[in-house]
Amino acid sequence: VKIMLARSWWVLAWVAARASGDSEAVARELSAKTSGDSEAAARKVMAKLLSDVVETKTALQRQENPTMDNPFVFFHQRKAGGSSVRRMIVASAERHKLSYWVPCFHGTGCNSYDPPLNRPYAIYGGHIYYPSVIKALMQHKLKHPNSDPPRPKFACFTVFREPVSRVESCWDFRFRGAEPQFRTFAAEEVDRILPSAMSIWAEGCNNEPLRILSDSGRAEEKVNTLTSGADDAIDGADGWAIDAVGTLARTIEHMQPCVVGVLERCEETQLVANFYFPWLQFDCGLRVNVNNRNKQHTTVPLPGAVEAVVRRHNALEVLAYEAANIMLDAQLKVVNRTLRSEGLPSRATNNVTNVRQRWRRLPGGTVYM
Repeated sequence: VKIMLARSWWVLAWVAARASGDSEAVARELSAKTSGDSEAAARKVMAKLLSDVVETKTALQRQENPTMDNPFVFFHQRKAGGSSVRRMIVASAERHKLSYWVPCFHGTGCNSYDPPLNRPYAIYGGHIYYPSVIKALMQHKLKHPNSDPPRPKFACFTVFREPVSRVESCWDFRFRGAEPQFRTFAAEEVDRILPSAMSIWAEGCNNEPLRILSDSGRAEEKVNTLTSGADDAIDGADGWAIDAVGTLARTIEHMQPCVVGVLERCEETQLVANFYFPWLQFDCGLRVNVNNRNKQHTTVPLPGAVEAVVRRHNALEVLAYEAANIMLDAQLKVVNRTLRSEGLPSRATNNVTNVRQRWRRLPGGTVYM
């Protein structure tokens, strides 16, 4: 970590520029967001991990059909459009007659968070923790003790949402009937409740990507207070826990081999999802489990002081969301470059049905439906 922290600041601008193509604008934007030593250190680590983002995404393989030897895993981040994605996955799995384990479907209980160890599936999807996926897939392969077990092979997909909007939606969904709507709280009250409030499932609303994708998802109090002034915070580190940067680093490492989507960029997410997963009929028009309790959060910003408090308690999620956008940009570069080489549309479009029809069959028999 010390070596990574010693890397100069310009690396991050260079990394982001490779994904977006606008080095000066990206550098100004990212440098302006740095609010303290802890965040600066985290950004340098993020820069190190994303230094080859375009090459990493270029190496991703299209998954024509998932199999039990090479399954598909959807890491569903709460309040990021994942319920709709689950329905798409199940519908596509049944259309292609693929085995699947998706909580809330086909007899699998909704409160299931670990893939089964006793049998493999071609598709997994839900609020499942990254380490539990690795354990299940590895156990499916191991027939006897192995001093050098092979790393499980799988394709994965996850969708991020802008953190402030996600936290508000999480609160209004999980605490409905028990607490007032999120936007009725003053900044001081938000500062008090966010690190400690727990739903009936004993989960908070902070740092959802780190809950699902790091190695620490089961440590709820840790995940929920990583930048909230934890007891083990380093002196002078702006209230960040001693392992806050490491937890972010593991999250980004686990994002790298996945196809990453962004809720606010649904059409672009749809383009890359349909490219990398031809069997999955991803459709931005399908929306289920939408929180109707308070529709203002989609149109009316929170007061600035409240938003600042949310961002402080979710500082690592804010950084992970930036990394997700950089990865989506890199994926779009790869997808558009490939589509242009095959004479197909090279940008997101509203007329998705026509695009699917034009992609239906590529040279070599690749099916895109």
